[in-house]
Amino acid sequence: MKIKILLIIFLLAAFAALFFFSSKDTKNNNAGVDAFNKNDFADAFDILNNEAVKHPDNINIVKNAAGAAYKTGDAETAEKLYEGLLQKYDISNSDKAEVLYNLANAKFKKGEYAEAEKLYKEALKINPADKDPKYNLEFLQNMMKRQNKQPQQNKDDVQKNLDKNRQQQEENKQKSENSKEKEQQAQQQENESRQEKDDAQKNREELQKQMNSEQDEQERENLKKEIENQQNKEEQASQKEQESAAEKQQERQNQQELSKEDKRLKAEEKDLEKQLKEAQQRERQENAKKQKTDNKKPDDNTKKQKENASKSEEARRKEAEERSKNKELAKDKADSQQKQKELEQQMRNLEKEADTPENRKMKEELKKEIKKQKEVQRNIDKQMRQNDEKIAQQQQKQQALQKEKEELEKESKKESGQKSESDKTNYAHIDTILNYYNEEDKKSEKLRHKQLTPVLEQSGKDW
Repeated sequence: MKIKILLIIFLLAAFAALFFFSSKDTKNNNAGVDAFNKNDFADAFDILNNEAVKHPDNINIVKNAAGAAYKTGDAETAEKLYEGLLQKYDISNSDKAEVLYNLANAKFKKGEYAEAEKLYKEALKINPADKDPKYNLEFLQNMMKRQNKQPQQNKDDVQKNLDKNRQQQEENKQKSENSKEKEQQAQQQENESRQEKDDAQKNREELQKQMNSEQDEQERENLKKEIENQQNKEEQASQKEQESAAEKQQERQNQQELSKEDKRLKAEEKDLEKQLKEAQQRERQENAKKQKTDNKKPDDNTKKQKENASKSEEARRKEAEERSKNKELAKDKADSQQKQKELEQQMRNLEKEADTPENRKMKEELKKEIKKQKEVQRNIDKQMRQNDEKIAQQQQKQQALQKEKEELEKESKKESGQKSESDKTNYAHIDTILNYYNEEDKKSEKLRHKQLTPVLEQSGKDW
């Protein structure tokens, strides 16, 4: 009888524990969904991803984590989570159709359009009544048609876009470094304000104890004023602490946005590098075809054109070398500036300490080192200016060679009886990877997405 009673108690305890932890897991998941619905996607992903790691067998939690990752701009993480669901679990058809649809959205965001198209079709095979994958499939196919109709850019246009992209990446990197520096400054200010607040609070408490034990009315009045003074200091320090914390949080948000932009620019760079290779290949093919059709022996004009092309290529190479040198110098200057800031911070810290012979000696050494870093930066600036002059010279040389090239081409066409081309097609630059839409498309809704829902609402869509 006792054994039966103990067994019943054990089963009840196990059931209660299971219910407790299950409720806790559901609560955490729904907290992540609440953050998602408030558009706080970063916090939503942190909560949901932690739950997904703890409970990888819970399909709904993993789906929600993937949806939050997608919304933060991390399509790669979303893709991995969705693919994991398809590979590891024997999920229902409705869940599978939904996962395929969301995986297609992630593929689209990464620029893998052919794979996205395939996944939309698979989702529609399972659930033909779902209008969202049908809409996105049509949208994608129309976009790909317009993309294919775009005129092919020549090598120079693609190179300009690629140079512009890399310049934007450098600017983005500099902004990110500046933001990190501001965050560190805000953190330091927050710590200092917190220390000031704690010191003022401690002084106020000590003064309060003195006032409680003081019998003299005049002295009590003086202590009361000093307590009020410490309260004011404590409030001011607390306000500074809050402002610094808000500034630090803002810089972190800025860094997240810059990180997203960096990912986009790198994807765009990869696409432009591919376009450049294709343009170079087309140019080689066109040149080879032109050479086959031209059976005439090279004349003086042709030799001059070859010499012109060789000189132009050499000028471009030298310009690229000088730009590369400036890039390395800019990095060296940034390192020197960072070192100077660290030395100046050490100097400020020493100023706060007692004036001892050892401290004075350290200050002198720091001053010398700071002066040295400033001299390094001046030398770098001087070298960069010299390089800029060389770059300008090479650019002027290229312009002169370009004019010479045009004159030689006109002369060649005149001699061969060919008419010069009256107009050349001007191709618009593609500034971003997804700049394939016309103005009406830019006003449209673009891809459709489903909303996340809590784990308890099994009938709804997670995305």
